[in-house]
Amino acid sequence: MDFKDDIRNRLSKLNMEIISIKKVDSGTSKNSYIINTNNGMLMLKLYDLKKRIKIQKQVNILRRINLKKEITINPLFSRVLITDKYCGYVYKYFNGKSFFSVKIPNKLIIFGEIVGEFSKLTKNIKLDDPTSFSIKNKIRESRRIIFDLIKKGDKYSEIITNLMSDGIDILKREKFEKSYRSQIIHGDLHFDNVLYNSKTKKYLIIDIDGLEKSYVIREIVVSMSYMIGKSILKNKKIIEALLNGYESKFKLTTKEKLTIPSLMILRKFSEIKWLISNNDMGKYKPKEYKRYMDYSLKQLRIIINQYDSLRSILKDG
Repeated sequence: MDFKDDIRNRLSKLNMEIISIKKVDSGTSKNSYIINTNNGMLMLKLYDLKKRIKIQKQVNILRRINLKKEITINPLFSRVLITDKYCGYVYKYFNGKSFFSVKIPNKLIIFGEIVGEFSKLTKNIKLDDPTSFSIKNKIRESRRIIFDLIKKGDKYSEIITNLMSDGIDILKREKFEKSYRSQIIHGDLHFDNVLYNSKTKKYLIIDIDGLEKSYVIREIVVSMSYMIGKSILKNKKIIEALLNGYESKFKLTTKEKLTIPSLMILRKFSEIKWLISNNDMGKYKPKEYKRYMDYSLKQLRIIINQYDSLRSILKDG
């Protein structure tokens, strides 16, 4: 690996010596590595060299978020690693389990608090970039995805197309605000992107590839879009628990809350686009791709079928 020398030189300044580097063969990004050193374990994230400016911005933001309290990945070095093909950073390995597998009381409320704490800490970090998220642009983008899927002409693409078209029909009838509150968001805060240590009650937010300036309401939307199911009653409890925890740290307006079902649809559209793109680049095995896509389609179908009920829950809450 041609990035090894740069990492070895930098770690030597921290009295760390590399014993081994092993790729983590899980998740959708496939760009994580475990580094075993004489002074503990580290995680390495690698990206295409073309993304070095974006990754450097992310490193700068992360180091500011963690100034007082480490709640996210915290790169060891202020300057990104750069080789002839890759850029990236290393951070300390965290001894914890995916929040998905953790068994604790009031789990949803605690997760809402974690997401709310992130919003609280990023609120005052200034970023000159314009808000990168536009609901109208996302709808246009989704129409282009449908157009491309129609050209493929296979039955699976037709299933995706029909479901996305139903989602767009719902979005077309909504009247969105011209602007919502914007700040730095993680953009992908769900159970698998939070590690939790039940003994110490400490946690670490990982996978910050989507870090950007955008609508703050999108932050809590992600976890909701994964958790809701076919039971309207259970969905009410899930949403109320997550919002209870989140708003104990960061308050939302009623208008922001009412946008949640629409943003959940757009979240699933983004997942579909991401999966198609990665599959076209050969990153997934056929069964792996179908497993990921089937889950996103299942959740999208639930959101569409319960859209009005979800709106009612958020309006009354």
